[in-house]
Amino acid sequence: MKILVIQKKKIGDVLISTVLFEILKEKFPSAKIHYLIYENSSAVVQNNPNIDKIVILKEQVKNSLFKFIYFLFEIRKENYDIIIDCYGKPNSVLISALSGAAKKIGFKKGYTDFFYSDTVQRTKESFSVAKKAIEHRMLLLEPLGISFRLVSPKIYLSFFFLSKYGNFSELIPCFTALIGFFTPQVLNTSIKKLYSVDELHEFYVFGIENSDLL
Repeated sequence: MKILVIQKKKIGDVLISTVLFEILKEKFPSAKIHYLIYENSSAVVQNNPNIDKIVILKEQVKNSLFKFIYFLFEIRKENYDIIIDCYGKPNSVLISALSGAAKKIGFKKGYTDFFYSDTVQRTKESFSVAKKAIEHRMLLLEPLGISFRLVSPKIYLSFFFLSKYGNFSELIPCFTALIGFFTPQVLNTSIKKLYSVDELHEFYVFGIENSDLL
């Protein structure tokens, strides 16, 4: 079985959508699971053991009709069984529709019923302790018989990174400061999708007080 998850555009969204891979690997341990993203988002998903292949849609491909059509043929040649489109814009809908996959899952919009085999309605209110951004991603797994479960996004560090810095606990102030300073800019997503204002304030203060490594 081969599964393609599509989540382009924002780095924060690309990281949030990785919650799907952990669950998919548990449900389909022998499946090959690929992740289609933009090149500028690849750093946050490298070394993720649940992702078998990162498929990059380059800027020059996206902006060239000829190159994009060739890219569509390359996707079709992969013979995916399942497409999960977390992005839901015309670009990704077209990739899903022409992929040849028997099962195509995406969010319900005015035009998506025609292109997907299964559409999922976003909820207006949160139904768990998770933020809606994570809840909505997890809803995309329901057509596969997977019930909601709270999973947090994770960044996996390389062996080189860990061997260079040694004691992981020494990195906590560094990561905390980065979250406090750069979440709105680098992740480029609504803060409320991931953290409350109080949580961000705690990260920020802790990072300022413990940022010797920066």
